Amino acid sequence: MKRLFAVILLSCLLPAACLAAPEGIYLSDTPHLQLSFELVDSPYPKGEEMGPVIMRMTAPNGQPLHFLTWMTSDLVVHSADVNFDGADDLAVMVSSGATNSVYRLFVKQGERYIAVDDGQEEGLFNPVLYPEFGLVESQGTSGLAGALHENILFKWEGTRLVPVRRAVCENEQTTSFQNDAYTVTDWFNVLRSRVWDYTVAQHGDPLVLFDEIYDMNALGMEEGYLDFYQREQDALWQGMREAMEPQGRIDLPAF
Repeated sequence: MKRLFAVILLSCLLPAACLAAPEGIYLSDTPHLQLSFELVDSPYPKGEEMGPVIMRMTAPNGQPLHFLTWMTSDLVVHSADVNFDGADDLAVMVSSGATNSVYRLFVKQGERYIAVDDGQEEGLFNPVLYPEFGLVESQGTSGLAGALHENILFKWEGTRLVPVRRAVCENEQTTSFQNDAYTVTDWFNVLRSRVWDYTVAQHGDPLVLFDEIYDMNALGMEEGYLDFYQREQDALWQGMREAMEPQGRIDLPAF
């Protein structure tokens, strides 16, 4: 019961704890569009779709756009300037769960829409737009009222989104090899948070900005965890404001 109360308290306080991040625009708060959709291809019997299928939607300019989705009904499309060039783009929800809504983006280029290469297997989770930085954030959660999560900051390169920073908090995992046996142990009472900077490489790997362990049993899931989460978010956004160009875009090296 004490752990349940702590998780409920955490879910109430976690959004307010992220003081390091600037104020962004949640994609879910942008206007909806009513567009027509059609199921193009599915390996499943009609009405029994249980996995990804290919759908086609008709964009506002009449252009057909194809995408892979887990949803065949109640499809949601948002209109928003996701790449901050002044034109309204499209964001289509391709899957949805208790805490995550996943999107694919189409940006307006002249008179046509172009599918965005976000480099992600599933798409962008609960996207947040930061026009003053020229950044898009994916905020995925996977348990413990958001304590297990992944945040990725992307910058634009043409119609591609490339990662700038990434923060992951997950259960600690250790490995051992003994007597010809390889053992993997998941520590469900211990969190490990790491933050990487993809603009700086060390031996071909992104620079680690933060790597910290948090014992939930020993330290609890109230003030101690919120401090731990804040340190992670501070590392994720470290130096971002100072790196802004006068035009209001992040000044980071190209990949």
